[in-house]
Amino acid sequence: MKNLQKKTSTICMNMTQSSGAWLNGCLQKQMYFVSIDINDKDRKTVARVNLSFEQATRMLLYNGEVECTLERYRDENGELVSEKVEPPKIKRKRKETSI
Repeated sequence: MKNLQKKTSTICMNMTQSSGAWLNGCLQKQMYFVSIDINDKDRKTVARVNLSFEQATRMLLYNGEVECTLERYRDENGELVSEKVEPPKIKRKRKETSI
């Protein structure tokens, strides 16, 4: 008997562990973060979004925009593209002390 279940797009949220990944909106590398995968009905990746735990919590609890990192996504030509995230530039003031 043939499976008559209709193919649909899917979304999946996972906890991810890494050796340290820079995410947009974060001041330090993230060792653990949330990844959200979006797939089309043929199970091809449309996009993968990474969020720190704080960003994921804000997304679930509040209305409005949350910074995220597009790990990979399909461009207008259907090619998978990755967003490059640079570490934040932090200015540190040095205190001069006299002895």
